[in-house]
Amino acid sequence: MNLNDLSIRVRITLGMGLILLLAMASAGFTLYQNLTIKYETSEVADSWIPAIENLGRMKDHLSTHYLAVGKRLSSGDQAGADALTQQLQTIQSELAAATQIYADTLLTYQPGDPALAVEQALYDRFQAERDAYFRHVDEVVRMWKEAVGPWEMQAAQDAFVEQAPQLFQSALDAMQAILAFNLEGTSDAARKAADLVVQAE
Repeated sequence: MNLNDLSIRVRITLGMGLILLLAMASAGFTLYQNLTIKYETSEVADSWIPAIENLGRMKDHLSTHYLAVGKRLSSGDQAGADALTQQLQTIQSELAAATQIYADTLLTYQPGDPALAVEQALYDRFQAERDAYFRHVDEVVRMWKEAVGPWEMQAAQDAFVEQAPQLFQSALDAMQAILAFNLEGTSDAARKAADLVVQAE
């Protein structure tokens, strides 16, 4: 075997090694892309979508509470006052449970994520608006239950009509802002997953 043959064999061996190395790198990159796509899509399915569904339940609880109080006060009938109180407490407990589920999602943010500050501010606003609404309605219901004549009953009804709709709407708007934020996040995550699929292809 002469030096020329040996040189050719070395070059062939090196070339084959380089091809193998590139193939391994390509396979590794493909695996990384697949894992990234799987993570992004599971993030949409397992995190964003359930959070949005839970926010929908929160809106339902708040709306049910408002409608229950408005219907009973507008009737002027004090019968079943204790039943109304129990109904409202149940709705508030269900809303509190759903709100806690939402609050727990804030713990999934990575430290320093700028989105956390934004969503935390939205959540704080919702809590303040919700509590203001509940405080007013609790006072109105107390007035209604303790009313002993038409004038006191009318005062309770007027107090509800004059402030409750605005307070309820403010709480609903605050919740809608959270929902809009999460819908945007879901859209961004889905778009990112789609972009990764295109890149992988």
